[in-house]
Amino acid sequence: MKRRLLTLVLVAAVLVAGSQIVGCRRLRGAGAPSGQPAKVELTFIVTEADPALVKAFRIGDPVRIKDTGSLLGKITAVEATPMLQPTPTAAGQLVAAEVPDQVDIRVTVAGSPVMTQDGYRFDGEPVWVNSDFKLVSTLAYCEAKVLSIKETGK
Repeated sequence: MKRRLLTLVLVAAVLVAGSQIVGCRRLRGAGAPSGQPAKVELTFIVTEADPALVKAFRIGDPVRIKDTGSLLGKITAVEATPMLQPTPTAAGQLVAAEVPDQVDIRVTVAGSPVMTQDGYRFDGEPVWVNSDFKLVSTLAYCEAKVLSIKETGK
């Protein structure tokens, strides 16, 4: 009985020590990422949006990730296109048809992330192509998906 209790205490101690080591490593990596500063053009899309949202994206406004507050950059371009959806014809074929009162919005942002071995980090937050996130600008709050990240060198 004493041997079993001693074994249980030792296993618990090893688990606690291991979690402390892993936690310290995570905290060390959570600071400012080391890497090269970059200038990028980030394009994201907001799908199935109300047309009024287009006016909420103004050129020059900052864009942030809502959950972390990380600055992505400033808006440089906004383009809205009618949302298309597959619709069957009388003959049974699918054709693209415009959805009334919904648009897809492409927003381009000029940002200055740090390029690390893990990719681009905006204020420490990693962002990749195809990332989904909630974003906030001066007048807008919505969900978006990153379509492209291109280095501009400017």
